Amino acid sequence: MELVPVRRVTVASNAAAPTSIHQEVIVGALVALGIILIVLWAVLWLGFHIVAGFIHLLIVIGIILLVWGLIKRGARAVDRHM
Repeated sequence: MELVPVRRVTVASNAAAPTSIHQEVIVGALVALGIILIVLWAVLWLGFHIVAGFIHLLIVIGIILLVWGLIKRGARAVDRHM
């Protein structure tokens, strides 16, 4: 069995460090992720407030209809006794 000499490969000192293009891609991705998160937060915050307002509107309408129904029922009861 014969031993074959192995060539040594020297690695440049900056090969282990990320390149500037790689850093720009990472920064661009982080900025995009930040923008997406801010937009998502704004949409959910606005949606929650709209839904909360809508629920209160439905409660007010329900109470008005309940009171109106009770008043109408009372008016019919008074008309029957006359």
